[in-house]
Amino acid sequence: MSILFEDTWHSFLMGSLFLCFRMHTVAPDKAVLDDIDPEYGLHGYQLHIDMHSKGNAYMCGTFRSLFCRRDYVRNGYLRLTVISYKNNSQHLPLVGKLGLSWKTDALEGIVQNCFIMDVTVLEESQKPFWCFSAPVNMVATSKAPDLYKYFGPSYYLNYVDSVGKVHVEMVWMEETQEYYITNLVLYLSTQKVNSWFGRNY
Repeated sequence: MSILFEDTWHSFLMGSLFLCFRMHTVAPDKAVLDDIDPEYGLHGYQLHIDMHSKGNAYMCGTFRSLFCRRDYVRNGYLRLTVISYKNNSQHLPLVGKLGLSWKTDALEGIVQNCFIMDVTVLEESQKPFWCFSAPVNMVATSKAPDLYKYFGPSYYLNYVDSVGKVHVEMVWMEETQEYYITNLVLYLSTQKVNSWFGRNY
């Protein structure tokens, strides 16, 4: 049974990864140098994010004109706020029952609170800066929701690799039977940004 599941899991991930990299051709590892813009590399980012399981799309969105103020460059990362818990109009629902489904000829099942997250980050000249496709897991937290309108249980998920981090916070809404993303933050490695843009942040 474990071998069948592993084969299915491998095929599923490879399919997601193929879709992620199919979106853009491989980019050079440096941008065109710009000596005029003092904040070159801090603005103009675009994020495309897909949260899904096989056959189920929970959320798909594109967020443009993302930026990082100089005082938000800390601890080796640029911080780009995509969805702010302070702005209710930005909060987004995840549609459907979350879970990573799998199936073989004889068996099928679902891994609760897991799904695939595909992320593509473009820099200001529309070259792909970061791309990944990975399984992620929602973790329950005892932290109370920051906003009075949300009273349900809170969850978070994190993804980290050598290029950056993605942090997502969600709240379960009992009334609508949906998870809502209340906070989504993108962190980009200053080492990668400096190398890419020829800067020293």
